[in-house]
Amino acid sequence: MHNSASENEYTIYRSHRATLRDSHGESLVEIRGRLTPLYGRVWLQIGLCYLGVIGVVSALAFTPSPASFVGQLALAGVGALVLGFAWTCLHLWIHEALHYGIHPSKTWNDRLGNLCIGLWIGQSVAAMRAVHFEHHRTLGTPEDPENSYFNPLDPRYIASGLLGLGGLRFLSKKREEETARNKPLQWTAITLHLGITTAALIGGNTVLGLAWLPAIGIVLPFFGGLRVLLEHRSPNAGARTDYYRSIRAPYTRVFGEGWFASSFGGAGFNRHLIHHWEPQLSCTRFAEMENFLLDTELADFYRSRQTSYALTLRSLLSLRRVKASLPRELRVDSPCLSCGAQRAELWTKARDIEYLATDEVFDYLHCLECDSLFIDPVPVDRLAEIYPDTYLSFRRGKSNWVLRIKLWLDRRNFSKLLRRVPGQHLNILDVGGGAGTQLDLIRESDPRSKTTTVVDISQDAVDEAGNYGHAGYCGRIEDFETDQKFDCVLMLNIIEHVANPGAVLKKLADLTHPGARIWVKTPNWKSLDERVFRNRSWAGYHCPRHWCLFTRESFTRLAETSGFHVVESAYTQGAPFWAASLLGNWARRGWINSDPARPPVHHPIFMPLLALFAAVDFARGLFFPTSQMYAVLERKDS
Repeated sequence: MHNSASENEYTIYRSHRATLRDSHGESLVEIRGRLTPLYGRVWLQIGLCYLGVIGVVSALAFTPSPASFVGQLALAGVGALVLGFAWTCLHLWIHEALHYGIHPSKTWNDRLGNLCIGLWIGQSVAAMRAVHFEHHRTLGTPEDPENSYFNPLDPRYIASGLLGLGGLRFLSKKREEETARNKPLQWTAITLHLGITTAALIGGNTVLGLAWLPAIGIVLPFFGGLRVLLEHRSPNAGARTDYYRSIRAPYTRVFGEGWFASSFGGAGFNRHLIHHWEPQLSCTRFAEMENFLLDTELADFYRSRQTSYALTLRSLLSLRRVKASLPRELRVDSPCLSCGAQRAELWTKARDIEYLATDEVFDYLHCLECDSLFIDPVPVDRLAEIYPDTYLSFRRGKSNWVLRIKLWLDRRNFSKLLRRVPGQHLNILDVGGGAGTQLDLIRESDPRSKTTTVVDISQDAVDEAGNYGHAGYCGRIEDFETDQKFDCVLMLNIIEHVANPGAVLKKLADLTHPGARIWVKTPNWKSLDERVFRNRSWAGYHCPRHWCLFTRESFTRLAETSGFHVVESAYTQGAPFWAASLLGNWARRGWINSDPARPPVHHPIFMPLLALFAAVDFARGLFFPTSQMYAVLERKDS
């Protein structure tokens, strides 16, 4: 069985070619011999593409033009996108001509390819063929001439493509020999397109005239480059991996059918892996070849490459996590810290960019059962190392305007929380409460808070909390024993620090009165900043101190199975993750000075960045999930 994304697709296929048979006993040699090109189907598809181009042109020509020039520009922009997509669908069929698939005569194959397609794009079939065949030979190496997939799919790539820079890059990388052979068609194409644009503008079809050249010169090359990237960029390549310097195993996806896959991925590009395995096979027979492969011992590997354009786009952009049939590195020997399931995939690798306590790189896995992230292995025996003396919660922060605003907001939240807790005398527990700052606010928020206790792993922090009148226990909450029952428990950014969050919640159920409230604040890993910094040690991983990270849904499930009702939950600002992610990465680049004694989170601009990103997240939080969330829990028996 072959299902690893890291396996070389060429090596796998070549090792099976001689013996490959389906369940009926038909061999690969036999099926290749009977899958001859269907030229009529090729020309039917090319004709449909021409009808699509003509239809879009007609719509732009006969649609009433807006009165204002701004309106005309807007309509022309939309028209350019649609017309460029139609040209993309037609342009794909030159690929079939490169492999002598549009006519049985090689001479007429090239003539018809140049006349029907190459004429419009200024490219000679013969000149393109030499480059394209080299693409087949060098796929996955820095020598590949069709190198759109060398670039990471990020906003800069998209913006440069839509500004026309992608087309300019494409032309600048043309080889001198190829350029010389293309020159006659290039000048013909330029003259043709300028003539159409001029005729449209003179004839009063302003929208069509404004849309034509951007469709050909910007949208067409953008879609072409994007398609190559979606087909060939490996999911193992990091967001910043540069294929101009890094050699990767060849990688090709299969996108299936549907109107979009059959148009954007027309001419067989929607089953492009088959083409790289059998370049001489006509795209008109790919469906039959696919059925054969899915009935052989290569079926599992082939299915591991099946996906869709939408899922691949989202995955490579890292705009959101998609559960798809994409290949992944499965781990069945690492139980999830949240649900215990032993079915997880490697999500990312991270290091400590905030406190620089260790240079070690840690794996974060994605549980495919409960949708949580967890560290592997868990550094449970290294607490003294990974929580240095510079750790922020171990000390009381110096007063400044950012901290005063934060304390004011916390005081309001605590007051709201405690109003729901009955009783004349409240017993409060702060798990991981450090030096007791939050308990100070609790006492200020409600005078009924007579008894306050902090549990923390730092003896210095517990001692400092004691100086402010709080009882304390130095150690883990799992080891905390007391006869007291608490009315309110704070778990502010702590649940993600423990190796067994379900057991901790059950422990809190034993420590509380019926009707008690537990306020849990924890990161939400499905957030914009996680997507931005995923492969750059996002500060929300707080590596290696955050051991289990949740989504709103996965934490709710954990709380329910641990004996609690979630009476309230919401997203809130995650400014510390934004600020620490930026500073940590700036420090790694040498843009700011830092070392373990003066870690990035103690840099003077940390607080201003907190204020900036808090404002950003408060605005974003009205419409989108942020990277911090809270939940108010109540015991089910209350």
